[in-house]
Amino acid sequence: NLKKYLSSLKQISRITTISALYGFTRSEPPDPLSPNEDKMQRVTTSTHKHEQKWLPGVQNVGEGVFFSLNPDKLKKWEILDDVKKRCSTIIESQSAFAQPRDEKRRKEIEDRYNERFILLHTLSHLIIKQMARYAGYNEASLKERIYWDNDERNGILIYASSGTSEGSLGGLVRLGQPDEFARILNDSIKKSRSCSRDPICGETDPVDDKKRRLGGSIKLTGSACHSCCIVPETSCAFFNQLLDRWTVSESGFFRDFE
Repeated sequence: NLKKYLSSLKQISRITTISALYGFTRSEPPDPLSPNEDKMQRVTTSTHKHEQKWLPGVQNVGEGVFFSLNPDKLKKWEILDDVKKRCSTIIESQSAFAQPRDEKRRKEIEDRYNERFILLHTLSHLIIKQMARYAGYNEASLKERIYWDNDERNGILIYASSGTSEGSLGGLVRLGQPDEFARILNDSIKKSRSCSRDPICGETDPVDDKKRRLGGSIKLTGSACHSCCIVPETSCAFFNQLLDRWTVSESGFFRDFE
């Protein structure tokens, strides 16, 4: 049953990550989706005394699971009118919120993100929540890496890493076995179909919100809340933005999943 939806599933027994602090902010944080870093204060700068920049960093060791979706089925889903309309509305709302006065920056955000990203990002969060129940890690210890473009590229890496042996105990690798991952995926899809905050969460419709507001939609996500899709900030690489569980089940990629 997995072969219908996935093109690859890989267990990664060892991951080495290096995290470097290259800047911090004062007063207002920069928009996470914008390439503009004008407000970033550098940790180090090149001076006549120190010609080379250095950065404080830490090396961690961990494990993870990588999987990618069936590209043929994904392309057929992406071109559906309802999918394009709903996802484009969310992305346009996000770009308007992030760069209200810079049309060029808004266009960059709208060109970068697409229907595929919202699906992969939402699915990643749903799976993180389910993996935390079985892997022996809490949600804040799991992290994501999303791979996407407008062509063939799609993939999700969910991993854990730490400076001690805790990040390589085998809990995530075990969940990368086909039978175990099938259970995780099945539970994640079921979770996407209902939420403890429904009907408020499930009835969130960015397209309808856009029609009712002359200035455009203000919905930065679709059907997503802390009960179903939102994970700790340490787990999400995109600050819990551009999420919609509608893309997973209701009219989503896994709508016919059994």
